[in-house]
Amino acid sequence: MLAALVLFIVVAAGTRYISAASVIAAGTFPLGVWLILHPPIEVLAASAVAGAFIVYRHKANLERIHAGTENVFRWSRG
Repeated sequence: MLAALVLFIVVAAGTRYISAASVIAAGTFPLGVWLILHPPIEVLAASAVAGAFIVYRHKANLERIHAGTENVFRWSRG
């Protein structure tokens, strides 16, 4: 989970798209679970399903990023 959080922060800082950071962190989460824990197949499958669900739920955000209409993260409103 910590590896996914670090990846999320790096991508969000680099792209300023929170949704892109969420998708990338969720998409790589199963790989991180496997690399770090080498869990049973059931746990790996559950992490893959969770990651796929998060990516699926961000479909509209990805379409807005592609269209150039997605909001970017800013520390201030000005």
